[in-house]
Amino acid sequence: MNNNQTVEVSTAFGKVRARGSDIIHVLSLVVICLTAYILWQHKQDEKENNTVVVNAIDKSASEQKAAIDGATDAQLEMNYLMTLTQEQRQKLKVEMPESLRKRTRD
Repeated sequence: MNNNQTVEVSTAFGKVRARGSDIIHVLSLVVICLTAYILWQHKQDEKENNTVVVNAIDKSASEQKAAIDGATDAQLEMNYLMTLTQEQRQKLKVEMPESLRKRTRD
């Protein structure tokens, strides 16, 4: 396409004329705008994904903390019971856990 050649397109707003060099500039601008939009959208998606990951990690950490606290309490109770004599344990009327009861039957 020669730079002196023009292209004329009829639109609802009227006729639009463009020279060959103008079309190249417009296409370059469109490519730049599309690239900027893609990068911007990627950044937004990354931000949303990071938020989801952080929330999942927080939830997992709180669940693990609760599980560790429960296990720690159970271990402290067991340690205390181990320090008692048989008579003291009988006075407390501590029942055998069902899981231990199943193992002693087998």
